[in-house]
Amino acid sequence: MAKRENVMHNRVLVATMILTGFINMVESTLAADRAYWAAGQKVFQTDLPFGSSSVTTPIMSGSSISGVAVDRQSGHIYYTDGTEVRRADLDGSNDQALISGLPGNVHDIELDLCAGKIYWIDGGANLVQCADIEPPRTVTTLFSLPAAGFLELDLRDNAKHIYYSYKDALGVSKVGRSDLDGMNQVDIITTGISGIRDVGLDAAAGKLYWTDQLGEKIECFDLDGNPRDVLIDMSTVANNSGATVPIDYPYAIAIDPERNMFYFSDAGNDNMFGAGIDMPNNETPGTRTDVVVVWGNAGLSAATIEIVPECTAVASWNNYCSGKPGTCRIPGLTCDADPILGKTFNILIENSNCSASVSGFLLVGTTQACVPAGGGFLAVSAPFVLHFLVLLKQV
Repeated sequence: MAKRENVMHNRVLVATMILTGFINMVESTLAADRAYWAAGQKVFQTDLPFGSSSVTTPIMSGSSISGVAVDRQSGHIYYTDGTEVRRADLDGSNDQALISGLPGNVHDIELDLCAGKIYWIDGGANLVQCADIEPPRTVTTLFSLPAAGFLELDLRDNAKHIYYSYKDALGVSKVGRSDLDGMNQVDIITTGISGIRDVGLDAAAGKLYWTDQLGEKIECFDLDGNPRDVLIDMSTVANNSGATVPIDYPYAIAIDPERNMFYFSDAGNDNMFGAGIDMPNNETPGTRTDVVVVWGNAGLSAATIEIVPECTAVASWNNYCSGKPGTCRIPGLTCDADPILGKTFNILIENSNCSASVSGFLLVGTTQACVPAGGGFLAVSAPFVLHFLVLLKQV
């Protein structure tokens, strides 16, 4: 009872906090879904949907670029170039090497932003590796493969898996899965693929996609174990002007759930195609009429494609670390209304300082702090605003 009484005396109140203004800046600069892809030793971008109004822009060049991943909220693009993992701003500026001297040619990259980690496949050394995004960026080898392909991360709370394509020692194409730490490797697709290349994931729908370069097919598989489906099994399509365009070697693939589309590149004719996730009525993988050319550039075949959703976030917060809110070192937070943009609400703070204090502050920023500190402060995660402080008064 004594501890509870102490906490009650340490409560502070901030009134009329308004969520407005900051979000408008974010929306004006990052309002559209966007596609990024690596092709011809360049990284390209365009707003979605693909079409005559979309502008395709190369934002950087390198010597052997083949993997792209984007942290749009922080304004960074990560990419692989030869034996390096690099990072730049979304416009290509402030380009720097994060990890250098890797043993082989790195050709795919994925981000786990919540854990602060980068994952990649070293195709030259046939290794699946990872490192922290921030220094010291010590490289950890998770596992090796006979012939490594590409990877995807499933970061759902009840999943946390790496999916990857590879060929075994006999040259058989397979899709494998492991935990994020590389443990519990298992093959989930072992037959029926002539020459696997890329894998793509629609985590929300629980579906995994892959390209079969030699079989000239694209297939998908329900992660809950339902039978796999063939989506594309055709050698030609008609482009926007009605001309026949061949599909020779499906290579990279990316899923766009917002538009119910998937996109894939063709290493044989240097086009990028788009098609609906759902098969058109009364059509088959070999006759479907909704496959269209969304980007064509002679001599430039997309090695990887990344679909990046619009940068928006629901107003929210989290208590840092763990423990019972309102006790020593563990702050608590309550409010009298949902934190809706443009609305006013009151926040009640139970501080983390065990002794009575006369003042405190609320720190709101783009990341969630997880280090206890004196002064009775609470760190709040609100991805849509810039850093600012709100002074609190004792009640």
